[in-house]
Amino acid sequence: MLPISTKVLFLITVLVFHVANTEPELSYSSKTPYHPGDLNNVSEPSGCTAVQLNMVLRHGSRYPCTDYTLAIVDLLKKINQLHESKPYKYNNLTLPWNLSHEYDIAGNCEQSDAGNQEIYELAKRFKKKYPRLFVQKYWNKFYTFVTSGTPRTAKSASTFGYGLFEGKGTLGLNKYQPIGIIFSGLKDKDKVLRYYDTCSRYKREIKDGNGLEEWQKFGLSDPMKTVIKNIEGRLQLKGKIELSAESVQKLFWLCAFATMNQENRDWCSVFTKDDLEVLAYYDDINQYYRHSYGNEISYRTNCPLLADITHSLKAFVTQNQSYPYGIFRFTHIGTMTALQSILGMYNDSVQLKANNFAEQRDRTFRISRNVPMSANMAFVLYKCEKKPNHMVQLLINERPAVLPCCGNGSLCSFQTFLSCYEPISNNCDFDKMCQFPTPTVSASSPRDKHGTWVCLSLFMVLLLFL
Repeated sequence: MLPISTKVLFLITVLVFHVANTEPELSYSSKTPYHPGDLNNVSEPSGCTAVQLNMVLRHGSRYPCTDYTLAIVDLLKKINQLHESKPYKYNNLTLPWNLSHEYDIAGNCEQSDAGNQEIYELAKRFKKKYPRLFVQKYWNKFYTFVTSGTPRTAKSASTFGYGLFEGKGTLGLNKYQPIGIIFSGLKDKDKVLRYYDTCSRYKREIKDGNGLEEWQKFGLSDPMKTVIKNIEGRLQLKGKIELSAESVQKLFWLCAFATMNQENRDWCSVFTKDDLEVLAYYDDINQYYRHSYGNEISYRTNCPLLADITHSLKAFVTQNQSYPYGIFRFTHIGTMTALQSILGMYNDSVQLKANNFAEQRDRTFRISRNVPMSANMAFVLYKCEKKPNHMVQLLINERPAVLPCCGNGSLCSFQTFLSCYEPISNNCDFDKMCQFPTPTVSASSPRDKHGTWVCLSLFMVLLLFL
């Protein structure tokens, strides 16, 4: 028998692990660590065999990007200066407080060890669920890995490949199998996996225009003002440092990054559940207008990715191919949010607005649930003994997901799937959508008449001098 002290220690460890892994998923919005579904609960259609795994994945948990790090260092410096002479404690947080040394070492948005583990274990679970697709020796033509042009997505691709083919290669004692990685383009030339940095109209209207106006309004709303007031009070900043919605979000992300990377979570004790709900909406409404239904151009311009998926599935079926067995694309939160939107998913009947926060508590558009770190969308193609000969099933984060096209299920015939999404793919003119619309001025408008009279006057003056 184990001694009592050992039993108590074990029980405490289990309880701590349980608490850390059962917090509300909504808590961290776009910075939520991955919570896997259970592929064992995914039912395959009777008489059908999985013949291709066609996936889109978000990179794993990461460290902050450089712009955030610079901003939070500056904000912390101001907060710490107020408490230099006498340390101040609020719950688990003690000020002054300094960033961990990992913030100095990690590169821009670098995927962390926790992110590597998420992606590695994800690959192992998919391999276990669909073993028939991974019996072959690795060849480039059998398995395709495509990433955007960032180190974190490349690291995710190599880690996923390691999980799929661990022990099946020829290198070293562990029989490591290298994989080939295709980059989908430079940051501003990648229409498939980073469309929003490639579309000039998107950048002008959404990034630099008024496309995020509702998000900005919510940052000035009463619910957000309450959160700001609470945080200023808890940190004893009132009358000394005036926080904004964005600065409160940056402080909250100290908690989120610590949670996903399994580090010191002192900052989490500063925020209540009500605070988290407001901050989650603040993040969600940003994504809603940046990459989803809030602006049509925000997600319609992601059609090249949908086209890549539909065309690769169709090629496998119509050309009677037996490979590739797997296509794996590694991308970012915006691309995955837009893909779900162009598929018609998570489209609430009432739009997310700055003034309807209370009405949206039961919304289906929740980034924490739909696109957390290491989020994944798997289009599983089945070959069946009876008609329909091929079927498609969509899994999101290892759970069956309802496709509007497929009625109330995640599974439908391949022809039904094509009838819904091939027209979007075939009519995808990315360059045309991203052109700036040509302004039209009515011939009878005062401006036009004035311009005409100016031209005629100049013409008459020229005639006098000729």
